[in-house]
Amino acid sequence: MCALFTGCYDNFDENEISPAEYPTTALETISSARMSVLTVDGSLSNSICEIIPAGNGEIYFICVPEDWNGELILYAHGYVSIYEPIQIPAEAEELAPLATSLDFAFATTSFSGNGLYVQQGISEMIQLKNF
Repeated sequence: MCALFTGCYDNFDENEISPAEYPTTALETISSARMSVLTVDGSLSNSICEIIPAGNGEIYFICVPEDWNGELILYAHGYVSIYEPIQIPAEAEELAPLATSLDFAFATTSFSGNGLYVQQGISEMIQLKNF
């Protein structure tokens, strides 16, 4: 009988640079853009998407369609290597048009840190919902 055990952890050595020194995307102002998407009924819907830097180092990405139905879809991304910069996940740009074409608002966050960031991530998703 053979068993294989595996784990998921950050391989961090004290001689390496600290996570605070990793590169991050520096956004100091709100970036706003208009997006037009084809809706289910074949019409065009306009949305406003904004990238907003939060005070704790995380970045918000929020899209609201002009015919917003009052509902919000929050997207929480998965694991990101601690060596990657803090940034909005690439898949958010693909998911936002889908949500807004159905008249839902869409929001996600980069989180303020990478790695195994579950507890802090939950707290930051609640902060985004309240924002």
